[in-house]
Amino acid sequence: EVARATGKKHLAALARYAKGEGGLPLELTEADICERFGWSFTELDNQDQDRVYAGFALQNIRDSVDRIKGWLDTVGKSHVSEHDLTMYGMLLDAEKELEDG
Repeated sequence: EVARATGKKHLAALARYAKGEGGLPLELTEADICERFGWSFTELDNQDQDRVYAGFALQNIRDSVDRIKGWLDTVGKSHVSEHDLTMYGMLLDAEKELEDG
C-alpha cells in the first residue's frame, strides 16, 4: 500500500504540492538525483534504505499528483482518471489526519 511505504507526512506534503501550497518532499528529490546518477540500491547506504524506499514510492505516484495539480490549476478543465481522483482523496485524507493530530 502506498500510504504505508511513504507515510502520511509525505502524502500530506504531496497534497499541499498538488494544491500549490508547498514543494515536493525532499525524499522525492533525492530519489530523482539517485535515479539520474544511476545509483542502485546496493550502492546506497543500508542505513538510508527506508528513506530510499519512501523516495521511490513517491516517484511512483508523482505522475498522478502532477495530473491532479494540472486539474486543480485549470479548475477541472483538464482530464484526470478515477485513479487520480482516488489518489487525491488519499492525499487529502493523510493531510487532514495530520492536521487533526
